[in-house]
Amino acid sequence: MSRDRTCRFVVRMLPSMDWTSPVSTALGAFIGVASTLAVNRVQWRRDTAKRERDELRTACVEFLSAVTQAREQILHASREGHAPTDERVRKARSALADHDVLPKRVQLHLVAPPELGEMAYATVNKLIRYRDAVAEGATHDEVEFSDVRIDFTRHRAELTQVMQRVLSSMK
Repeated sequence: MSRDRTCRFVVRMLPSMDWTSPVSTALGAFIGVASTLAVNRVQWRRDTAKRERDELRTACVEFLSAVTQAREQILHASREGHAPTDERVRKARSALADHDVLPKRVQLHLVAPPELGEMAYATVNKLIRYRDAVAEGATHDEVEFSDVRIDFTRHRAELTQVMQRVLSSMK
């Protein structure tokens, strides 16, 4: 008798499963999660940029306000020819402290681009020269005083323009 040496394998057939639905569901879930993360990331960036712009705008306004108020106090001290010299000098010397010019400059420097921080520093130095001119006895009708005042005013106007440019570029 001849034996057939072939092996016969019995293959059990598993019932075929349609993988389209689970794969589509998983892919849809992945796309949904990825798009939600992308949208949240874009919104976070926008909110961060808005917050940074608001902080910079607030620091700019507070600094310009402090500088302007100090300048006004110095100008009034220079115009008070009838007041004793000591009183005028005291008013002029206390102008920066009375209006928190230096702390406002530091605040601006912390949130501003370097160019703006350097201009704010230069503005304070020009304001100090302006103050020192009055503290040394200069009055508003003297030529030297006018030169210092005009230099400060011109520089403050340039600073304001740079602030506007920086803020408009952050939109």
